[in-house]
This record gives sequence, C-alpha cells and structure tokens, in this order.
Amino acid sequence: MELEKNADRRHAFIFHGKGSEYFRIWIVNIVLTVITLGIYLPWAMVRTRKYICSKTELSGAFFSYHAKGSVIFVSWLLLLVAYVLFAVALANKSVVVGSTMALLLVLFLPWLIVLSLRYQALMTRINDVRFSFNCAPLRAWWVMLGCPLLLIFVCVLMLFGCLKAMPSPDSLNSLIASVIIGGLAALILFGIINGICLAMWMRMFADSSSLGNLRFSALINTKQCVKMSVLSNMILLPFIAVIVKINAPIFSEVTLSIMSGLSQPEIEANIYANYSGVILTSYLVYFMAILVSIGYVFTALRNYFWSALKLGDHIRFSSTLNFPQMVWILISNFVLVMVTCGLAYPWARVRFLRYTASHSEVIGSLDDIQDSDEAMKSGVLTVLSRGLIVNIPFI
Repeated sequence: MELEKNADRRHAFIFHGKGSEYFRIWIVNIVLTVITLGIYLPWAMVRTRKYICSKTELSGAFFSYHAKGSVIFVSWLLLLVAYVLFAVALANKSVVVGSTMALLLVLFLPWLIVLSLRYQALMTRINDVRFSFNCAPLRAWWVMLGCPLLLIFVCVLMLFGCLKAMPSPDSLNSLIASVIIGGLAALILFGIINGICLAMWMRMFADSSSLGNLRFSALINTKQCVKMSVLSNMILLPFIAVIVKINAPIFSEVTLSIMSGLSQPEIEANIYANYSGVILTSYLVYFMAILVSIGYVFTALRNYFWSALKLGDHIRFSSTLNFPQMVWILISNFVLVMVTCGLAYPWARVRFLRYTASHSEVIGSLDDIQDSDEAMKSGVLTVLSRGLIVNIPFI
C-alpha cells in the first residue's frame, strides 16, 4: 500500500525567484558586459543560470548549477580563432582550407553540441545528484543535420515540381492564387519537416539523458509532433491575411507610382508619409502572430513531451500549461518590456518561469535516485564545445 502511495506521489516545482532580485543580477551583468566589451558575457550567463537553478525547488530540494564562466570564455576564444582562420581562408581565396574547415564543421558540429549538452547536464544537480547526457555521434549527426537536410532537399524538389506542373498565370488573379497556394504548401511542408525533426530530437534527448543512476526515456509519436508543428504554422494564416489586407493600399500606391515613372526614393518617401500608421500596425500584427504561434507550439510540445517522459521504470512527469494563458503571458510580457524600454525584462522572465514551474510536476518516489560516478571528459573537442549553449524548446 505504501509503495502504491509513493508511486502516485506528486512533487510540484516551485520557482522562488523575484523580479527585484533578478533585476540586480541582470543590470550588473549588462553593465559589466558593456564595460568589458563583451568579455564578461560568459560569467553573466553562468551567474544568471545559477540564480534560476538556486530558486527552483522540487520536493524540498533546490537545483544547483556549477559551470564556470572561464570555461565558457576559453571555448569562445577557440571558436573565435577557428572563425578567424576560416575568414582568412575565404579572404585569401584558399578553396582547399576553406572547404576543409566547412566540411569539419558539418561533420563535428553535432558532436560538439552533444558534448555541450553533456557539460551543461553534468553541471546541473539536485540533492547533489548530477544530470548527464550521452549520445552516439552518428545518431546526433543524423538527427541534427543529416535528416533535416535530406527532408529540406526533398520538400524543395516537391515544391519545385508543383510549381513546374502548375499552368503559367495569365492574369493578376491567377498569379495571386498561385502565390497563395505555393505559400500554403510551403507552410505545410516545412511544418512537416519541423515536426519530424522535433520528434527525433525528443527521442534522442530523452534516451540520452539521465539523472544519477536512472535513465530517462520517452515514447514519442511522430504524427503527433507533425500535427502540432503544422498547426503552429497554420495559426499564422489569419494574421498574414490581416497584414495583406491592411497593406493592400500600399501595393496599389506602389503600382501606380511605378506606372507614373516615380523614382524609388520618391516612392518610399510617399509610402512613409502616407502609410506610416499602416506599417506600424503591420509590425504589431506580425509580432502578435509570432507570439501566438510560439505560445501554441511551446505549450503543446512541452505538455506532450513531459507526458511521454519517464525516469527509470516508475517516475513520470506532468506539464499542464494552458495555451491561452501562455499567449497572454507572452504578449503582456512583450508589451511590458517594450513600454519600459527593456527594464521590465527581469520581472517578465520571472513571471514566465514561475508560471511554467507551477504547472510542472514529477509523479513517483524520488528516494531511490543516487548519484553516478561519471567523470568529466577531457580533450580539445570537449573544451571547444562548452561555449555552445543549446536551448531545448520542449523542456
């Protein structure tokens, strides 16, 4: 009976951060980064993550983050040296050196990202138990580069074939119809690509992650990820229609101006003078569309991934983010940050973190989790990788 009770025990995440506390950290980070011409940025990033982890509680325990800014700084220096060598090779038209470096980047970038994820995981702990991330290089290359490039190539061929098969437009209306059909097909196809890649990322991330002596796992349905990705693109359509409608007078003005023989500077001056309000409104609608789409896809992917995730054999996860609430938080935070010229960013981020934490739970007993004896790897690639901070959109 006690085992069943522990198996269903729910542990809620709680974020104890405050906007005023984070503001002091944030403003000092900005000042020091500006004064040092960007050199302090790695330490600023570490300081921010340490604060967020130290304020996140799970079942009475707080997370901790142990990375060092100097380690990330050295990685950035090495990456800068590699970039300078590549730029010099291009400037000197050294095809062999430039091509070799580009090929090495394609071959090793996924492995560098894996090593970076492993470093960030090992630097994150709860109850002195470390996370870890171990993924086979070939699988990482296929998930991060091979499969996406292949899918993009196939979809581009499909779009090109559809365009070739369509009859040439013989009027303005048929041209507009062709553009609409082509745009809709592109949104759907790239939504499918994104969904397939996200499903592969979810499987790889779950199967390669561990907490102490327990490994994560997840049963991910590719069709579900494709459906969410395509729908996030379809959400953009009403906003695109609004932007096209309110900009119709500008299109007409440009057409008439060209027919009248006006120069490009004159046309631009007329548009800014007569339609500045329309342009501003278009930008607002555009940002609204992006925030609504991001709010949906983040909410849907996170809820789905967490519901599919397991730790060991008995520990499950739950995420109950709400789409309308998430959109409201994103839009209101965006407005707040814009109105305050960025000064309200710490309060906006704390608000977002507090909401996501309050809708996240771990289900099961956490008593059997023990730390592993996994050692930190060394080597040039390991040192080089630690500056690649990768954000995962579904955790």
